[in-house]
Amino acid sequence: MKLGIKEVELFLELYPFAKDYKNSYSETLESRIVIQVDRWLAMLEYDEKEIVTERCFHHKTFDHIAATLGYAYHSSAYRKYTYALKKMKKAGMTPCGESF
Repeated sequence: MKLGIKEVELFLELYPFAKDYKNSYSETLESRIVIQVDRWLAMLEYDEKEIVTERCFHHKTFDHIAATLGYAYHSSAYRKYTYALKKMKKAGMTPCGESF
């Protein structure tokens, strides 16, 4: 499945809810979301993962992220965030049935 940046962000926004709701014994939409986002997060560098986590899971602003993680400007955190999203978009989706 081909994804855009917006679809990647939507998956990331759904992740905390899906993680709370998922049933590990069945193949549900929630478990697919958790598996996919875990796969994406595993491929990111540490600083990229921190920015994505703060932005998507904790809903922090780029100003707050920049101050917390030691960036000089919010635009530096934003650029790193968009780069991470592009990496996840490029990785795409793992097809259903493929082992993780």
